[in-house]
Order: sequence, then C-alpha cells, then structure tokens
Amino acid sequence: SWSYTDWTNTAGNQADGSTYKVEAQALSSDSGTDVKQAQFVVDKNPPSITITDPAATSGSKSQLSISGQGADAASGVKTIEVIIAHMGLASEPLTEPDTYYNGVSAWTATPTWLQVPGSPWSGTPAPLSVNWSMSPITTPNISTLTTTGWLDGHVYRLTTRGSDVVGKITHS
Repeated sequence: SWSYTDWTNTAGNQADGSTYKVEAQALSSDSGTDVKQAQFVVDKNPPSITITDPAATSGSKSQLSISGQGADAASGVKTIEVIIAHMGLASEPLTEPDTYYNGVSAWTATPTWLQVPGSPWSGTPAPLSVNWSMSPITTPNISTLTTTGWLDGHVYRLTTRGSDVVGKITHS
C-alpha cells in the first residue's frame, strides 16, 4: 500500500472537468514489472438545471407540459426533479406556496419532488447533458392537473433540483 499526498488542491489545480490519469509501476525481486492505470475526472460543481417551458411569468390555463435541460460537464447528470407549487391568486400579494402537487392527483401541504421521466439516468459514462419533459404522455399523473389544478388567475411556481454522478446537488 502507498499514498501520495503532496498534490495541493487549490483553485488553479485540479480544475473542474479535468481528466487525470494515474499510473503505478511495481518492480518485483525477479525484475518483473506490473503497471496499473486509473483515470478520473474532477467534479467540483453541481449540474445546471433550467426550465425552458413554461417561460417565467408566462400565462396559460392549459399548460400541461414542463420541459427543460440539465448539464454537468464533469461527471454527468444523474437526477432531475420538479416541485409544482400553488402560490395563490395573481391579484393578491404572493408569499409562500399554500399547496403543492403530490404527483398523484391532489394538492397537499407538503412539497413532493417529482422525478422527470428518464431520471435517474444510468450508464457509463453518464449523460453530460439531457433534455427533459413532463407531460400527460410521459408523466401520466400530471394529466390530473386538468381536473385538479391550473386554476384561472392563479400563480404556480416550479422548482427544480438536480444531482450529478458524484452527488453534487443544485436547486433552482
């Protein structure tokens, strides 16, 4: 067993997304050699997650699809989740959400993270970027929002959360 600890991890060293290869060579008493290699990618930043539809401050009573993008240039995107929150009437001052869509068919007092279709992504390597969409076709339970929600004159807030392969998490 051996270790090397003289590699200072500063902002300029081991930059996010950089790939490094480590090679070790052993020499036996009979002059034989064995070489082992390992490669790794430094991942210091969480993924970026964006919502592309609906647009911020847009209005639509029949909005049933939510879509966006996720990217992580270092280790790859693992999960993307969304919370749908009811904020109240647009004509009243908005504060905190009063209810959250639970992903089944109801609005509740507790936030529920809804996984977007395809999440969690797997495979080696993990995808560095993904386009995602939640609609009645890909996520059947959000079709109940036609009967339980998207009330005329009300405001809704979408919050996303994403993780990358090494476990770094971001919120929007």
